[in-house]
Amino acid sequence: AWAFPLAQAERDALTRSLGLAERVRRRHIAAEVRAQMAFRSWRDGEDGQFEHACLRQGDTPESRTRAALVLCARADDPAQARELALEALASAERARLPSLEVLASIAVAETCAERRGESLERAHGIARDAGWPALSKSILALRASSRDVGILQPFIEVRLRRSRPVRSVASSVQARRQGG
Repeated sequence: AWAFPLAQAERDALTRSLGLAERVRRRHIAAEVRAQMAFRSWRDGEDGQFEHACLRQGDTPESRTRAALVLCARADDPAQARELALEALASAERARLPSLEVLASIAVAETCAERRGESLERAHGIARDAGWPALSKSILALRASSRDVGILQPFIEVRLRRSRPVRSVASSVQARRQGG
């Protein structure tokens, strides 16, 4: 639902899933749905009461990916943010969930200037192959350094750039040439 962007449909589906998990007394499933709800709020730039639930490391690649993305966005140190983004991508690949692979690829693009093009191309390919036109369009806008990146705006601006503004590839190359 997020990729199309149908935020209310996603919220409704998660709420129904949580209700079902609680009715059948599947605590581990309910916990995972709560974590997904928290991550959805976090991803969308909403600092709600659920955000803290994503910070605990879980036993699944999905929860490890979400936790690494949250910690990446909170890292003040660019090197640490880069490592967490790469960790998120590795976990997302193990999870084999396209939406997490897209977000982790974007986090890598935002924290690793030398991998920006490759990471955004990968994210775009995943979105295109999954049939997510709104997400695909947003990634293309990000690749073109557009100010409006559509449904990715909260994730990029609020989460990944709030504490560490991205340096464009051109400015990174120029800084290296100048020794900075």
